[in-house]
Amino acid sequence: MKRKEKEKSAGFVVVRQRGSSWEVLGLRVWGKIDIPKGHLDAGESNLEAAIRECYEEARIAIDPSKDMKWGTTSYVCERPHKDVTLFIAITDQEPEIGMNPETKKFEHDGYHWLTWDEMKRRCYPYLASAISWSQHVVEGGS
Repeated sequence: MKRKEKEKSAGFVVVRQRGSSWEVLGLRVWGKIDIPKGHLDAGESNLEAAIRECYEEARIAIDPSKDMKWGTTSYVCERPHKDVTLFIAITDQEPEIGMNPETKKFEHDGYHWLTWDEMKRRCYPYLASAISWSQHVVEGGS
């Protein structure tokens, strides 16, 4: 029996600095907190998909040369049917919840800027390790 290839998705853990503290962008959906992410279109790289999805879902335009101060190092959340590759971006833009251009529906119903701990507590469980990784990179400098 041929094994079905896993779906590939990509996105960003988006952060901003407020004084000496960091805040993480959480997109609200069905009572949970998500991050800007989504499937790769045909021929698209992980980074290209992450940039597109971040703009589609939160209207935050990521410029890798300015907004990815920790580089293109990524974290992969492996799930049974999908692998999600995540990057870290910094912004001073305020999100705006966008409508999916294909379905013409909103995938999120709001957003919050959260502390690392709030984000880990409120996000989908499979994302918590990626949030911890992001916190280590952002605050630990590695």
